[in-house]
Amino acid sequence: MDKNDHVINFREPLGKSQYIRLLSCSLYTLWYNLKRTGEIMIFDAQDNAKVKRIPEGNYSLKTLGKVLEVAFKNEKNKSTI
Repeated sequence: MDKNDHVINFREPLGKSQYIRLLSCSLYTLWYNLKRTGEIMIFDAQDNAKVKRIPEGNYSLKTLGKVLEVAFKNEKNKSTI
């Protein structure tokens, strides 16, 4: 039997004529909260430093990846996020 956090198993199987009503549900999502502006320092080939800023806010992995893509879009070393 596959197990994950989104499956509920009952001790006894439910009969065909029974119904279930959801009375309460708590859903958790993963967010990264930057309470202040984040900074990333990168160095070019001549060892000159540049500071890239990430605005404060709530980010999922996807939205944080998009912010990083924008921050590094004009840099020579491209990486995929």
